[in-house]
Amino acid sequence: MSGGDELHPNAARGGRTPAHRAAGPRRGGPGEREACALRAGAVRPDPREPSDDLPRLGLGESANPDINANGNPHYWFDVKYAKVYVERIRDALVTADPAHSAGYRSRATSYLADLDRLDAEIRAKVTQIPPARRKLVTSHDAFPYYAAAYGLSVVGFTQPEEGKEPSPAELADLVELVKKEQVPAIFSEAQVSPRLAETLAREAGVKTIVTDLPTDSVGAPPADSYLGMMRVVTDKIVQALR
Repeated sequence: MSGGDELHPNAARGGRTPAHRAAGPRRGGPGEREACALRAGAVRPDPREPSDDLPRLGLGESANPDINANGNPHYWFDVKYAKVYVERIRDALVTADPAHSAGYRSRATSYLADLDRLDAEIRAKVTQIPPARRKLVTSHDAFPYYAAAYGLSVVGFTQPEEGKEPSPAELADLVELVKKEQVPAIFSEAQVSPRLAETLAREAGVKTIVTDLPTDSVGAPPADSYLGMMRVVTDKIVQALR
């Protein structure tokens, strides 16, 4: 590993979440020095504790027991939380491998600038959606941070808990809510079956269904990095709702 290895603070790969893969370069590829330094004993960022001054949404108010107790873990859908990951990874690497601290700091600074540009890009794209149509119905409760950051509302989700089927009464209630709110589109994440989304859309009279929204892992290009995944998610949401 050379001192010129590139830092990839949020290069999520291999089917794991961006939070879990925050410092996960390919073996033998760019950034392996950073990964080795983290494995050598640096404190890794805890995906459930992004920062003392950034809120955990869902605490004490979610029907999902895990989210109710610990907060919603999908922090990476708000870019300002991703910046906290990068800063923590930078600091951990500097502590674990001080001889290369200047490189870690420089590359983190560059990536933080990329994140600032991404955040501004998402905000600009969301303005293309008429305010009355900025409503999300998804497979599970993955988008509260995205919605709060970028001016959308979460109307509901087809799975009350990830991987758990809704009861007939829960699905019927969601159908009525979607009708009442005049939700323009139903979103199903790429890693789950679209069956529930299709049923909900059919019964609620919603014509637009997106069945390949990346959420808990990256996918094929261009959604094969954190930056790419966020752009793909935003493009799909904007195209379906505007």
